[in-house]
Amino acid sequence: TITLQDPTRNSGPSVSSVQLLGPVNPPRATVSLSCPTVVSGCGSFTLDASSSEGGGGRGLVATWSVVSGSLLTSATNVLNAATATQVTLDTSALTTGSVSFRVTVSNP
Repeated sequence: TITLQDPTRNSGPSVSSVQLLGPVNPPRATVSLSCPTVVSGCGSFTLDASSSEGGGGRGLVATWSVVSGSLLTSATNVLNAATATQVTLDTSALTTGSVSFRVTVSNP
């Protein structure tokens, strides 16, 4: 509800309702993910979707998951809690073998 004061009236404000509609053609998010293809057992690595587009001027929200392979619980917890477009994981939380990640970005 928006309250408007009519300067020609002395009896108080007028109350009007205004409906706010979403955009006719909302921007669609385009995902761009970069990450190393091989990591060593020491240090950390970053999953980076910060080049993704479509936030319409606002920051994008990311949802991360593991598609295949496995992580230790500590790394899984980091992924599940992350909403930023960059996530850094400690390589000590990885198990031997391959892990595939998925990121979904949305325009909040």
